[in-house]
Amino acid sequence: MLAALGPAAGPGGARALRVRAEAGDLAAALALARVTGEERPALEVVQVLPDALSRRTAAVEVAAELGPRAAQLLPLVEERLKAPGLESRADAAAAIWRVTGRTHDTAPVVADQLARRSHADRPYFGHQPHLGALRALTAMRLLPAAARAAVEHIAFSPRRVVSSPLCDATPHPDLEARELACGLLALTR
Repeated sequence: MLAALGPAAGPGGARALRVRAEAGDLAAALALARVTGEERPALEVVQVLPDALSRRTAAVEVAAELGPRAAQLLPLVEERLKAPGLESRADAAAAIWRVTGRTHDTAPVVADQLARRSHADRPYFGHQPHLGALRALTAMRLLPAAARAAVEHIAFSPRRVVSSPLCDATPHPDLEARELACGLLALTR
């Protein structure tokens, strides 16, 4: 909640976040970066995590949030490109793009996640897993050829859902995926 306020959280909010960040709370450290612009606590939390996988995973999260201010974490984020999961590799590629602006080696990884998750031999039960990849490609303003068919499928497939799984009247993630896919197609025509 404090992070949503940004600088309006005031000195008291920043102090509370700093205390939690210094105790190793990554969410508080990222919120502190949003509130004060101070990235050091988030970078330090990543460095002191107890195992390599935790450090790499947290580095991706921090780099995606902080962009160029997390440049020192790039070696950890790039290691995550070798992760076994498609989403993990795509998240790492999107984080590298946020830090460096490189698209030649990051957009294809994100596109691969969309293309492989969209094979016809797998049933579709919504597009929630695609949201991160769609957001990243939209931000990059790129649509690699390997992902075009998947993005078209997401944009034009028949609607399968009506409301949020939380029953709170918020739009279902499938609708957001459809909107992102249509926007990405329009951007890249």
